[in-house]
Parts: sequence; C-alpha cells; structure tokens
Amino acid sequence: MAGGASSRFFPENKVFSDPTGCGRSMVQQAYDRLTVDVSTAGSTVFPCCVGRETKYKSFVPPSNFYCVTGADMAEEMKRHLPSANVLAEPGRRNTLPAILWTMANVETRCPDGTLIVVTGDHIIRDLDIFRSSLALAAEITEAKRAIVTVGIAPSKDANEWTAFGAIKSDKTTTYKEAGKILKFEEKPSFEQAEAMIKEDCWAWNSGMFVFKMKLMRELLQEFQPEMFKQYCDVVKALLSNNDAAAKDAFLSMKPKLPDPRGTGGNVDTSIDYAIMMPLTSSAYKGDAEGYCIPGTFYWMDIGSWNALRTVCDADKENNVVVGQVCLEESRDVISLNATNRKLTVKSTKGIIVVAGSGWVLLCKEELAQAVKQVRETALKGSDPVVCEKCSPSSIKVSGVCTMRVAAVGITDASVQFSEDSILITAE
Repeated sequence: MAGGASSRFFPENKVFSDPTGCGRSMVQQAYDRLTVDVSTAGSTVFPCCVGRETKYKSFVPPSNFYCVTGADMAEEMKRHLPSANVLAEPGRRNTLPAILWTMANVETRCPDGTLIVVTGDHIIRDLDIFRSSLALAAEITEAKRAIVTVGIAPSKDANEWTAFGAIKSDKTTTYKEAGKILKFEEKPSFEQAEAMIKEDCWAWNSGMFVFKMKLMRELLQEFQPEMFKQYCDVVKALLSNNDAAAKDAFLSMKPKLPDPRGTGGNVDTSIDYAIMMPLTSSAYKGDAEGYCIPGTFYWMDIGSWNALRTVCDADKENNVVVGQVCLEESRDVISLNATNRKLTVKSTKGIIVVAGSGWVLLCKEELAQAVKQVRETALKGSDPVVCEKCSPSSIKVSGVCTMRVAAVGITDASVQFSEDSILITAE
C-alpha cells in the first residue's frame, strides 16, 4: 500500500523520497525487501536490503508484487517500480478498500492465494528477521483460519501510542512465536495508552497483515456485508474486462463506517476498524482468529520530518543531513535536499530545511506536526510564500526561481536562489 498523501512530509511525497540517503526511495526499499534475491544480487544490492547470512535469500517473485496507489501517483510509481504490478485506486477510501482493490485484481489469476500486505512508507532493517516473520505468518494462515499481524514493541510514551493501533495478545495461546490476539484497539486515547503501558502485554500494529483471500472474503461478508457486495461487483466487472464498471463499484464503497466500538460516530474504513476489531471482539463467535507475531526487526514509521533524527546519524553539532547540503555555523538542523542544486544552510539553529518538489520548507523543529496545515494552505493557492504560525513578511526571497517557500513558525529568514544553488538563513 503506497497511496497516502504524506501530508506531514510536505513538500515531498514520502514513498517517493529517500529520507535516509540509501539511494532508493521508500517504496523501492519496500519492493527490495520482498523481492530481491540476496544470493545473486551481489554488490548491486542497496544498503537497505543487505542483511547478514539470510535464511530467505529470495522471497516474493517480482511478478507477484503489487503496489496499490492513488491514480494521481500511478505514473510516478511505475517509474519507481518498473517491474511491479502497479494498481491505481479509482479513489482514496482508506486501507480496507485499497486491500480489496488489490484482492479483486489478484483474484483474476489466483483466487485462493495468500496476500501479504505491507506499507510502502516504513523503514525496516534486519532483512532476515523481517522475511522470517512474514514466512511464519504465511505458515500460520495455512495451519489456521487466521489473519496474522506483526506487532512492534512499543515505547513508554503514551503520546506516541495515539498514532498507532494497539494489539493485545495472549502469551499462553500461541502458534510458535505468535500469540492469539485478544483485542485490537485502533489509535487509543492518551488515557487508554497509559493503562496499556502498565499492562505490558500490548504491541503496536505495524500495518502488516497476512491472510488467505478466501478467509478475508468470508469475514468481509460477515462484518461488512454491503462492502462485500460491492467487492463482488468489482471482481465481476474485472473478470468481464469492464474497467469502468469496476471503478464505479469501487467508488460506491464508503470512506467511513459506523464505529465498531459503539460510540455512535463514524470511523475510517480501515482494515483495523472494519475487520480486525470485530474479529477480535468478545462478541465474535466464529472460528476465525487473529494472531500477532512479535516483530523483532528494526521498524520505524517516520510520520514527520523530525523523525529523521531516529533513523539518521547526527554530526557533532546535532545536525542531520540527507543529500547535497552544506552547513555553515548551524546546529540542531534537519535538512534534506532532493534537488540538483547545492543547498547551503547558514547561521541557523533548530530549523527543518527541505528543498524538493518545487518547494523550500522552513519549519521550527518543535512545530513539525504543523507542516500538514501549511501544506493545505500551499495547495490551495499560488502565492510564492505561504506561512503557518508566522508572517510572509518575515521571509525574504531573492533571485529568480520557480520554487515556492513554505514556512512554519519562522521569525526571520532569507532564501537566496541562483541557477545552481540555494542559500538559506533562518531563525
């Protein structure tokens, strides 16, 4: 799955960026982790895929790799993944419809297959452990009527928990290393998270799911009968090569559904809310199960620019740099340059500086979450400078350039463009 807006990663689209500087975009790294044959890749294997001696030298054939993305991203995705099957969603409907769109396309060639669902915007290391976890998940789906997830050891920060689904497993009911899921809680509140931390039996949902497509169809029919009918319409249309009807049937799926927790409100049509929470509810009396494998490999969901500090090394001045960036008299800076120009950051402290995709972003590091708001403003108009929590008059732009500037919390800045360089000072 690689169709998100990555709104806090503006101006870049996260899946097309290379935030660690390994030489491959994030979606290419996801492809590599599943498809690269380590035994024959040799020195051409990128660092993101190099593992120690690995049990699974190859894993998924490239012909079996599908990438589901937005229609507006499909052409760029094909450039990043020329050997993959790129599926353009007719519209954004959250994770369950994205999975169903993939399933419908796979059904035309393999209706009883096992689907491994991963996301295209996570940083994962320890290739052998990662592949072994997914291999165990596939084994469990052969032995049991189960949807299998991979759980990540959580932090002790309750604030961080509110961004993830949480999985409670029974350590006494296991299949090898996997525990039976007792409860699946999507994005708990701060108060809930504090209680979960004290229980010490919860994991974060990594966003990975492994299941037999036949079982998913059965659960979809039970938990979301209207969506099941729409899914069947999509499959029927694809089998008759009626792409227009398939798209119409897909777009009839609602982006929201009633909250399975009984709050009376609506929630996103995600696999978490629509399938996993009903499946692991005490009210469910069927014979299907959920299992969670502890993910002991390195995993990071970099949700905003300041998260680069967790995945990249800082220099002695606490600066994190990706790409062609020159720092002068600067400290506590996070900077990424995705342009072919030299980027110089001078006399700057505590600022995120990103150059790419037609924009220069300047943001106080502690305001990284507000990048989402400045993105919304930027995409609505054509002003050369857009701001959030600051004034455009505080940004001085000189030189001739087609790039625009977005600023968050900046009190004073100078952005100088030349034909082959960008010079920035900011505070």
